[in-house]
Amino acid sequence: MVAVQTWTLFDKVHGTYKDNVLDLRHGHADLAVFSVAWAGDVSAVLLIAIRTWRLIFSPDLMHDDSKIKSVE
Repeated sequence: MVAVQTWTLFDKVHGTYKDNVLDLRHGHADLAVFSVAWAGDVSAVLLIAIRTWRLIFSPDLMHDDSKIKSVE
């Protein structure tokens, strides 16, 4: 699901760049904001892929929450 969002946001960033859309109040701020949002989505997709890979192929490396002590 996040990958689909990332793809559609990339399409928005590419369209904004290609059409040279300008916000008269901020200049090229639209492209910058969309680009940062897209970079965050790409990071989320990569993190999900890495954690899924580790969960499937190296479940012993996943953290055991029972070892975490609570602070009282």
